[in-house]
Amino acid sequence: MDSLAVDLNRSQNNALASFKELRSYLNTQILGQEKLVESLLVALLAEGHLLIEVPPGLAKTRAIRALSHGLECDFQRVQFTPDMLPADLTGSDIYRPEDGSFRFQRGPLFHNLILADEINRAPAKVQSALLEAMAEHQISVGLSTYALPCLFLVMATQNPIEHEGTYPLPEAQLDRFMLHTLVDYPDRANTLLIMDLARREALEGRELPPPSRPLAQEVVFSARREALGLTLAPSVAEYIAALVDATRRPDTYSSKLKEWLRWGASPRAAIAIERGARAGLAGRARLHQPGGCSGDCAECAAPPPVARLHGTGARRHHPGLHQRIAAESARTMIVPDLAELSALRGAVRGLNLRARRPAMAQLQGGHRSAQRGRGLEFEEVRLYTAGDDARNIDWRVTARRGMPHTKLFREERERPVWLVADLHPGLFFGSQRQFKSAVLLRTAALLAWVAALGGDRVGAVIADGKSAPRIFPPRAREAGVLPVLQALIEAQPRMPGTPTHGGLLSAMTTLRPLLHPGSLILMLGDFADFDPHTEDVLASAAVHSDCRLLWITDPLESSGLPPGSYHAGLPGRLWWLDGEDIRVKWQSVWEERAQHLNDLSMRLNLPLSRLNTHDAVIERVVTLLKEPAWAA
Repeated sequence: MDSLAVDLNRSQNNALASFKELRSYLNTQILGQEKLVESLLVALLAEGHLLIEVPPGLAKTRAIRALSHGLECDFQRVQFTPDMLPADLTGSDIYRPEDGSFRFQRGPLFHNLILADEINRAPAKVQSALLEAMAEHQISVGLSTYALPCLFLVMATQNPIEHEGTYPLPEAQLDRFMLHTLVDYPDRANTLLIMDLARREALEGRELPPPSRPLAQEVVFSARREALGLTLAPSVAEYIAALVDATRRPDTYSSKLKEWLRWGASPRAAIAIERGARAGLAGRARLHQPGGCSGDCAECAAPPPVARLHGTGARRHHPGLHQRIAAESARTMIVPDLAELSALRGAVRGLNLRARRPAMAQLQGGHRSAQRGRGLEFEEVRLYTAGDDARNIDWRVTARRGMPHTKLFREERERPVWLVADLHPGLFFGSQRQFKSAVLLRTAALLAWVAALGGDRVGAVIADGKSAPRIFPPRAREAGVLPVLQALIEAQPRMPGTPTHGGLLSAMTTLRPLLHPGSLILMLGDFADFDPHTEDVLASAAVHSDCRLLWITDPLESSGLPPGSYHAGLPGRLWWLDGEDIRVKWQSVWEERAQHLNDLSMRLNLPLSRLNTHDAVIERVVTLLKEPAWAA
């Protein structure tokens, strides 16, 4: 019995030594991507799957292909596209007319290593075809169930740069991934090595030379058993259980934690952390340290820092903006900064922007389903307008008409939400609590997060009264919100000034050609220059879109100056005012503007909501979204 134990230990040590050779081979073929190599080995040892977020051209395909060369296994790359069907992954029954029978034709999933490239390009019904395969290593077609290979690993990729035309992974699909790895660009030194490697491979006419001795699958299974045999300290197990429990009962651990969590982690998450810790320990301590490790070391039991266990919503967009959020959160600003506007995301969880216009009849009208889809359907062809996606240009119509035309597609039950912000210098004013410009920015941020968390796409047209309005086409999730917030911060006035005329009209004129039927328009400003031309454009936009007006005001505007003399004006142009003398005239002008906006709201059937500088913006917006005019 003792000799058997010695032989077993020797076999397992050989397995780990072979894994060290595999790691060395991968590092020579995938330069500057140690994170990716580490994630692949941990997923392989822990029998997990990994989701990679990587910009184009960073060796994701080369990495999984190199792993297949280093193992005695086969590899299949699947490019996910919007027109895929589940049978394109699982396979299907093929009719054989010669004998009148059906024969099952296996799909790509019957390989050992699968690269699901740009998995979010395929609709949810195709993504769901992976659920049974990833969780149970089998697939069901009709009345038959087919087992997948014992060595089965899925590496799915997402492009963090572009999200138009994509289908976000459902929560059930995300739960199947053990690791969520963010891959960044290599440094300059590794870039030089990559260039040299590519040149040598081109000269030799071959890519990815195989290792001298590929790793047998039985060695992988032995290494997995070795990882499962490692000792896990009770304190580490307790920490894992507490970490998972904190996502289920956040109030017990932190009063603010609940704002950032919608659903708790499942038992599969605890198992994934424990298996990842064992694999990380086996991959780092046992392979890098000849003397080994005790196995109950809390430091070694943590998953490798380069691979993050996947968490819902842990996506990265615009890393420069995220770094700026961290930098700005350390200082206090008079005006809202990116850190504050980004933190407002937690205050609006659970809220939504629902369509206001009901159907005029049971089977027709602008009725929207409560369930959201992500399909695309063709809508119309029209003249190309600044801000349109150049990839949607219809070249046949362009050649026939002699002018650029673009094709419009409508997202099935998905609504573009447009923020129209008029940030003229006159908004740098406030007599209580905050400036009017600050109210506008905080309100716009809250509404943008509500729309993004509700599955809508967020776009914006921002006018500052000085230059042409800036256009931000609707985009989903953080990719749509963060650039808009940054642009609002840059456009907000930094010194007093008089309201400029034409800013709101220019913004609405710019937006009008970009609108799709069923869009939601949220107009924010003090509407100081709401002239007849602006009303005409607004009325035209409101025919096929939902429009809502958010009027930013200050208590001093409605009440007028108290009695007394005031030194007022702009730098270089100051004069004395008698508060008692001008109050009557001012209130008359104010009441006329208020009545005009109310009449416009009634005539066009547009909800008009008033926000004041003395309001607590979060509470005011939450109350606003529950009003019948908004949520009906």
